[in-house]
Amino acid sequence: FHLEGLTFAEEFADNFVGTGIEREKSLSRFLPPILILIIMLVMLPALNLMNINVSRVYERSAEIAVRKSFGATDGDILRQFITETIVLTVIGGVIGVLLAVGLISIINAEDWLNGFTLSFTLEVASWTLGIILVFALITGVLPAWRMAKTKIATSLR
Repeated sequence: FHLEGLTFAEEFADNFVGTGIEREKSLSRFLPPILILIIMLVMLPALNLMNINVSRVYERSAEIAVRKSFGATDGDILRQFITETIVLTVIGGVIGVLLAVGLISIINAEDWLNGFTLSFTLEVASWTLGIILVFALITGVLPAWRMAKTKIATSLR
């Protein structure tokens, strides 16, 4: 008589990569590919966000030149783009959280996971919004800083 005490994650991993002999080690073989997939899924939107921020800043080079010719400092221009980035990110993050709450309620109501229920936690939502905000600031500050440092004549070309 043999009783196995596997956690849900270990049993799930064993179904994919397990050999049936060393079932406890299945999780250690399953997690690296999953972590690589998660990193790829996070980096793709980050690169897209960076591209959007770069194009948003460079399309407005004439506006920046006009503002600088009327006396706006590099700090003023940088603050403008950082504020815009924060506002757009918070709006997008709130929309994403609301969509997640709606999707969770639909999945639970329709019992798509056969007895498993999903729940929404403010801690996860707060961490998610924080990470999104950090990515937005990282990808938004550099293009804005570069454009704020350009000369007026270069920007008007």
